[in-house]
Amino acid sequence: MKNSALISALMKAGGVVCIALLIVLSVLPNASTLLFTWPLVFYGQLLLLVPIILLGLELIKQPTGWRREWTTLGLMALVIGISVVFSRRPAFSLEAALFLFSGLAWCGLVALRVSTTENSKAGSDLWLLPSRLIGLAFFLPLLAGLAYWLRDWNEYAAPTNNILSALQSLSAHRNQYPFGHWNYTGGFPLLALPWFGSQILIERKRWRAVWLAFAIVGIVIFFSAYSRGAVLGAMAIMAMGVCVVIYSKIITKRQVTLLAIAVIAIASGLLASNARLRTAIVSPASIFQPNEGDVQRIAMLQGGWLLAKKSPWIGHGPGMTPFIFPEVRAQLDGGVETAFQLHNGPLQLWVDHGILGLLCATAFAAILLRSALHWLKAPPSTLRTFALASALSLVGYFVMFVTDYQLNVVALVAALGLQAGLVLAAPTNNPPITKAGTRWFGFAMMATGTAILIVLIPAWRARQSYWTAWTTDQPAETLAMLERTVELAPRNPYYLNQLALRRARISEKTSDVATASALRTQARAELAHSIALDPAQEPIHASLGWLWLSEDPKRAEVHFRAAVVLLPDRDTVHLGLALCRLAQNDQPGTVRELALECLANPLFVASPFWTQEPFLSLRAGTMAQLFKDYAHALQLPATPEWRKPQLTYASAFVRWWLGGEPPSTDELKGALPYQQQFMEQLTAHNQTPSGLIFPSWRLLDQARLNPAQAETILRSAKPQPSDQALAGALARLSRPTTDFATLLRSAEPTHIGIVSNQITRGHYSIMNNILDGPGYEDLAPRITDAFTTEYAAPIFPLRSAIPGPVMQNLILRPRD
Repeated sequence: MKNSALISALMKAGGVVCIALLIVLSVLPNASTLLFTWPLVFYGQLLLLVPIILLGLELIKQPTGWRREWTTLGLMALVIGISVVFSRRPAFSLEAALFLFSGLAWCGLVALRVSTTENSKAGSDLWLLPSRLIGLAFFLPLLAGLAYWLRDWNEYAAPTNNILSALQSLSAHRNQYPFGHWNYTGGFPLLALPWFGSQILIERKRWRAVWLAFAIVGIVIFFSAYSRGAVLGAMAIMAMGVCVVIYSKIITKRQVTLLAIAVIAIASGLLASNARLRTAIVSPASIFQPNEGDVQRIAMLQGGWLLAKKSPWIGHGPGMTPFIFPEVRAQLDGGVETAFQLHNGPLQLWVDHGILGLLCATAFAAILLRSALHWLKAPPSTLRTFALASALSLVGYFVMFVTDYQLNVVALVAALGLQAGLVLAAPTNNPPITKAGTRWFGFAMMATGTAILIVLIPAWRARQSYWTAWTTDQPAETLAMLERTVELAPRNPYYLNQLALRRARISEKTSDVATASALRTQARAELAHSIALDPAQEPIHASLGWLWLSEDPKRAEVHFRAAVVLLPDRDTVHLGLALCRLAQNDQPGTVRELALECLANPLFVASPFWTQEPFLSLRAGTMAQLFKDYAHALQLPATPEWRKPQLTYASAFVRWWLGGEPPSTDELKGALPYQQQFMEQLTAHNQTPSGLIFPSWRLLDQARLNPAQAETILRSAKPQPSDQALAGALARLSRPTTDFATLLRSAEPTHIGIVSNQITRGHYSIMNNILDGPGYEDLAPRITDAFTTEYAAPIFPLRSAIPGPVMQNLILRPRD
């Protein structure tokens, strides 16, 4: 008896602490990615372990009431576990799977507690206090998101005394808070607003006013996210809500008609509020002219399909998408270098957990649907109201789930688990499992939680060591701590890459030749070891190419070729290959690779490289080859029809940039709207467009017309140009310039305003769920003209407009 009381007390105390920690982790800015930092990752993963332990204790302490259909939760956990064990990186995959394990356990715990307490009795008001606390937990992240959004808008929006202009500026500022992404922000109100609606229905007087205020905040956050998936989810909630009202027969036929009209009007307003959905309805043809975001989504769907076919039954394991996506990236029509997730929930489940995972998810959805129908037929009660609201939330969120995978955000997993558990607790006559069987489940849960904890301890030690490495500005100390991190996690390529790239960067700043050579040699060996652990690492192949280039161009070329196989449209890699061919006295090969670099990165056409030898002598041949490549790409069957207008504009733009005719009306069909406007006005107004779109352009043209006041005019821009861009502009304006277009296209032969950048590819930190240090150091020589980058870049064609198969065809095409 004492043991049972102690367990109950511990469970209550643990629950209070965990809820408080959950709220704290949910209201921090960019909460989803903050869990990739130390020590929040430690607290977050401990928090995710708690529902597993609590459910195990609950089943051992009180082994009654567990229903047979709930065993589907255990079956889903088993399938997830199988995919983890057989994944490429089981330890990493386990950390990603922890969100799913915790969500399933939390769902089961809520269902068990609700179904076995007096709170579930029809007509009981005991649920009122818990519902208020849950509503408050829903509200606090929304309030934090509103505060962060208004703070950002106040910092970055241009000051204005016009209320209408201020509201327009606010509506244009998409809200990513508090979870760090617009779709997360849009998805959370789908779970919160039906709950607030239930509170409004059952509360009275002041409390009703409070929940109305909460709902208004939720609606503002919903619209501020500007998420297409969230809008579609909201429409599904409204449609299903009407069905529930009609089934319940609580209003007259006339009222049903009025309700339907109101829902249609609101749905139309929702569609009109989202420009992307509105454009798709008003101009259906625009669907076949995807923008860059659409291209990324298309590529993710293509990549997901290819990956699913590679391991159809058990999948590749949770969290593995960033590491396997590069294997199919070259077969896609463009898109991102690699993907954190596929932005399609069912497809992501298939890639992660295979057909077995999809079957389990489908069975779970069927059980939820049946439980919702049980609630619909149950007598009216407070709990029934919230259960039906939760069912509506799950319907809306499923629609959202089709457009975005969000089961790696702790607040969303907690909300979904709570509402799914509440739906599962529907009154039923099905007999529960025997006490003996339930206790065995409890012991299994405890053993699973303990095993996960033991496996996570080495990962936590490595995380702490890695975090410590970046707390010092002493290179030797940083290297020592990174070496320690690699010792703690020897099979994690990310830590090994960071150590090697840090050595390489330090070698560039070392004056002692022997020391620098030793650092480069060690860095190459560590990167080669990383490639042996995971060959599908384009940035690491490219880094090895740059590290070998000065000493062994042939060996460097091997690594650049390996990078191109994975990512044929990656900028700077073809430049590296051109330098390799140049070092081997292969001028035709150099020209081909330089032309491919211009294809992959159109801004390279304006690179300062072309102002000096030997590139100056190679420029004419490179541009001729570039136009041949554009023409060949347009004729290839592998080029999608919707890509061809973009390539046509790119070719015409390069012609104009080199001093030729501006793009014609037909050639502008693949340009962005403001690019079309600029070029059309350019043709009509003799090289100086009227009504320049960007404020920086208008100021630059004013400075052209008033060269004596040029610096004052350019410095008045908000934000101001960089010092390098300003110097480049003033150098150009010091010479007579006939028109604005010529000014934009002009080069600076004295190299004023030329910038050498050292960048990091930060998205690889997110892919590895580690944000304590920098991204991957990019060892490529990035030399740019700041004036061109800041003033002319908007009119350049999009990067990566060449589909992967087309780029591969051009790479392998025989020389002319």
